[in-house]
Amino acid sequence: MKTPMSSDTKLTKDEECESVDSTKYQGTMHLGLWYPKGTGIETVVYSDSDHAGDYVDRKSTSGIYTFVRCCLTSWFSKKQTALAISTTEAEYVSTGKACQQALWMKQALIDYGVRLDDVPIMCDNKGAIDLSKTRHTLDISSNKETALKLSFSLLGEMTLEDELRSIHEGRHVSPESTKYDNIQTIFQTVNLPKIYELHEGICPRFLLEFYSSIEITRDNDLNISLTFWALKRSFKFSLESFASILSIPCKGECSYSEESTLESLIINQESNTPYRTHILTPNEIIQSIITTRKNIFPNKILKEELRHDMRSWNEIIQDNAFGTHNDSNFLLASSCHMMYCIITSTPFNFAYFLTKRAEKIKNQPNPPIPYGIILNRLYDHLIKTNPHLRKSKYVSYWPSMKPWVHPSHLQAIIYISSDEASSDDSNDG
Repeated sequence: MKTPMSSDTKLTKDEECESVDSTKYQGTMHLGLWYPKGTGIETVVYSDSDHAGDYVDRKSTSGIYTFVRCCLTSWFSKKQTALAISTTEAEYVSTGKACQQALWMKQALIDYGVRLDDVPIMCDNKGAIDLSKTRHTLDISSNKETALKLSFSLLGEMTLEDELRSIHEGRHVSPESTKYDNIQTIFQTVNLPKIYELHEGICPRFLLEFYSSIEITRDNDLNISLTFWALKRSFKFSLESFASILSIPCKGECSYSEESTLESLIINQESNTPYRTHILTPNEIIQSIITTRKNIFPNKILKEELRHDMRSWNEIIQDNAFGTHNDSNFLLASSCHMMYCIITSTPFNFAYFLTKRAEKIKNQPNPPIPYGIILNRLYDHLIKTNPHLRKSKYVSYWPSMKPWVHPSHLQAIIYISSDEASSDDSNDG
């Protein structure tokens, strides 16, 4: 049929007629998509919206389509879940969906050995473009749906060079607090002071590139090397060189586990490699780091069972060695092993542990990124040795976490402040 259809007509759903099988009306006999051979991989994502296009509920519809060079590779049209009160808002939400599509496309191409630097997102609304450049300035009313809030948050981050997922920075220990529980002296005995002497900034874009591309390889002697892609080129370091750059130990006992069961240390230990370690039995570790045994689980340790002077050690190890939070009531097995090494002055191979954890993070869907500050030493080293690679897109930020303060020191500060305040009050009187 060649009869033209009016573009101004609003179609609505007929609630009284019988439902139609839409699969019978897909495709054409004379039109198709052309995919020529040998084209490039330049990727562009287009977004658009039909503001208040639904005649019934007045919600907008987002349209997203992705081109790899001249080839249309993905497209979809979907009604927005929240009611947009302006064309800018409708276009902004659509562009947020386009950001999601761009990130998915970048990750999908990595699986085929193709790495995209930047993916342009084309939007034809100046208000939405200007809005995306302003971060944390939107006051979204409480009656808006959560989906809309997520779209605003996502786009605000993606326009800042894809730069902040969830990054666990690491926590610098207050110098005044190192004298409590002999933290400084004890950590130095196993060459681990660098896990709490954190004074560097954070480069989120570099961290994202590092974790998305890191590969752990081994040579014929089963020695570990790290390969990753950042700053538009590939880098490879032996574990020893990697540890030297980060100023962390690369010799000593090797273990890795994210479980709380102490037996997991034995299960995960390496055999017939340079990193083979004779892990102690769970009972030997338990007897060295706890006070009174309360737990009915034989191979787990409750946080409250830990020796009082070692609880601050666990907090530092959790924040800076694991680079995450542990909300469980049980200690992590690797934390127990580290504390055992500290108390017995046994060297611990932290470079091996960090490498295994980075490899684990890569294989998880959108986990918090650990070692924000520690890995900045790697970024600084790459820029220092390759000054021509410095890019304006790689911006470092100073950490927002407050320094870790020992509870005893914190109580002393509160006590002194209270005394000063009461003294000031008496002087005013």
